[in-house]
Amino acid sequence: MKTLLYATDLRTESVSLLKYAYELSKQLNVKLIVVHVYDLPPVSIPGYLDDLKIDLKVSDEKRHALRAYCYQHLDTKASKNNNELQVEAVEDTSVINGILSVARSVFADLILVGTQGKYKKKALFAGNIARSLVTKVAVPLMIVPHETKELKIHTIVYASALESKDIMALKTLAGIARPFLATIKVLHISTKDEYESEEQLLWFKELVQEYLNYKRIEYEVITSEDIFGAINKYVLDSKSDILAMLERKERNLLRSLFHQDLVKKMQTDLSIPLISFRMDE
Repeated sequence: MKTLLYATDLRTESVSLLKYAYELSKQLNVKLIVVHVYDLPPVSIPGYLDDLKIDLKVSDEKRHALRAYCYQHLDTKASKNNNELQVEAVEDTSVINGILSVARSVFADLILVGTQGKYKKKALFAGNIARSLVTKVAVPLMIVPHETKELKIHTIVYASALESKDIMALKTLAGIARPFLATIKVLHISTKDEYESEEQLLWFKELVQEYLNYKRIEYEVITSEDIFGAINKYVLDSKSDILAMLERKERNLLRSLFHQDLVKKMQTDLSIPLISFRMDE
């Protein structure tokens, strides 16, 4: 992992997320790119040159405001080494398209956005932005509640289907966990219709040992018909700091809708960061 992209709305309520992203980038030893997407209102001044001058002026002002926002709230930390932090102010009528365009241009390895609790609706990234990115972003997406005040990663829960597709996600999680010496708890929720979970788990453990060089991995299989509830309870009981899930694009429509719904519901209900991995079949 080389690049972490954090998308901000420049609100005072989002300062804790900026600090979270910055501290995470330092721990992972990756470059932090802070992006702000703005929509330039239409102007009545005719002429291509006039419009171009206005665009450039607004772009400069937005970039300056974004840089000032970062340096103000990060104190002198970011200004000491300009290589640690890069700002990008992008004009786009769609916040999502703006974020995705920057992510592609800088080859982002991880995108971080904020979301507020289910009873707060005023923030720019409250729900709909993060939910839309889940189904469109090609790299891991980290969704951090605005209420998160500090970077703390001791335990990461990965909700797994015990499939080979989970290996790439676990490799990324191992890269995040390693600097913190964090434990990754692989959680599989087995329904009553599953009869081969034990054999599947043994096979999956061998697969992980073959492809991952990370020792702090534990495994848990829980039988439950209520997958949402079982994951939530396990996260609470294990005092987890991050929940990670794989959002699959399945050939089976019902299964595809279930996976998307599961990720989105967890995003809304959780009070800890959620990392969503997207895997197309």
